Amino acid sequence: MGVRIETVSIEDVMPFQIGEVKMNPRDTGAKDMGGFIDDLAAQFRANKVRPGQPWFRPILWEDGGIYQIIDGECRYLAMRKIGTKRFEAEVYDDLDAAEAARAAAQAMMDTDLKRPLTAEERGRGVQTQIELELDDETIAASARIDRKRIPRIRRGAARAGSVIDQMDADWMEAIGEAEEAGDAELVEALTKASASTWRTALSQVRAKRDAEERKAAILEALAWAGIAVADGNADMSGLRYVSSVSTADD
Repeated sequence: MGVRIETVSIEDVMPFQIGEVKMNPRDTGAKDMGGFIDDLAAQFRANKVRPGQPWFRPILWEDGGIYQIIDGECRYLAMRKIGTKRFEAEVYDDLDAAEAARAAAQAMMDTDLKRPLTAEERGRGVQTQIELELDDETIAASARIDRKRIPRIRRGAARAGSVIDQMDADWMEAIGEAEEAGDAELVEALTKASASTWRTALSQVRAKRDAEERKAAILEALAWAGIAVADGNADMSGLRYVSSVSTADD
């Protein structure tokens, strides 16, 4: 079975079918496909190696000068959407109809059933791209996240330490935000946490600070009103009261 890497014209490519039967089980006309195709198109625009093309080459079968898509119909649609004229593909040239049908069905079903990346896997991918010094636009397009988040994620990754391999993008970003704000306490809490506890650590620090701010406001209001608060060992009822209300107005 011969295969070659070839640059083909997008106008010479068509979805694979046997007779009148389309072999791709994915419904490319479904409503939710529009956003997916847009995401792919954004990734292809950010491809610095092959601008306007996918990172992974589509697999085609050449039949009399016509290239039929064995794997990569969504990539094909995304390239058409952004006006890509030519693209690189893996081209097979000696598949008979039965073998083509079998290979097409298998490849397309495998693609359809691919497990989405976990948050941790996506985080490791972002880390690798940062280490490779890719630009923010490329990383954002590849990871499918808002470009504005990338500087915070970069900052967080730089402070992550030994837990870097566990981190997802949200965790790195939280550290980056704390670092940017000069919040050493929160940075320490987040970098000492684990994948299963960092959100709890973040919530605990925020809850502690909210409680401290509420308490300070209440004590200030009581002082303004001339009301003493018992805070000695003999009678803690005053502070217990202060801790039980939410705002100075209460």
